[in-house]
Amino acid sequence: MNQYEHCLIAMKRLLDAVGESHWAKWIDTDIKVWRANCDVSHHLSAYGGMGSFNDIWICRANQHTLTEAQEPWANTLLSG
Repeated sequence: MNQYEHCLIAMKRLLDAVGESHWAKWIDTDIKVWRANCDVSHHLSAYGGMGSFNDIWICRANQHTLTEAQEPWANTLLSG
């Protein structure tokens, strides 16, 4: 397992933990595509435009499951 796959797994775990099911499923597909073909095109297609992966903001106002104190940490992890 390489660093890219580790990062995808960490992203999926974070997204699952806060209840961001849409993007967790997307990242799960990224993991499967990477494992099968070492291809990043599905992952890259999530970026750019309105409603893209870049627009995720983890917070209680977006119905994510975390405390107010956890919000900045979760977003730091996601953006890092």
